[in-house]
Formats: sequence, structure tokens, C-alpha cells
Amino acid sequence: MRGKRRTQEEWTKIIEDHPKSGKSVADYCKEVGISEKTFYTHRGAMKRGIQKVMVEPKNIKATINGIEVETDCVTLRKLLGIPQ
Repeated sequence: MRGKRRTQEEWTKIIEDHPKSGKSVADYCKEVGISEKTFYTHRGAMKRGIQKVMVEPKNIKATINGIEVETDCVTLRKLLGIPQ
């Protein structure tokens, strides 16, 4: 599914509204027009305190708890404690 770019506020609302919907993730994602992978990516980022993630070839720019980080994918995973 390729949709419109959403603001961080829109993503926060989408993620926070899911439990209130009473629907499964799959059904909720279909309703709001996003893939399950996108839902889980944004939900995981929110849980880890990541406000914005922008992926570029070989580089990732992220704002984590108000600190801007630009690094490669492997290093960012290590910083966030995400297994490879």
C-alpha cells in the first residue's frame, strides 16, 4: 500500500486509536489504509521514543528524544538495542 505522507501527529493518533477501535491490527490497518508492517514500524518507533525516522540510501536520519542522529542502519540498530 502506498499512501500519503503523514505527520507525526497523524501517526500518533493512528497508533493510539488502534486499541480503542476494538479491531485486529490487520482490520484496523485496512480501515486506515496502511500496511501492517508500517503500523508496527511506527508503533515500535513510538515505544522507543523515536519521533521521526527518515531513511535514505545507506544513511538514516532520526530524531530520538529530541536529539538528531544521522548514521548507518547497523549503528542505529546498535544504539537502539535492536537485534539484527
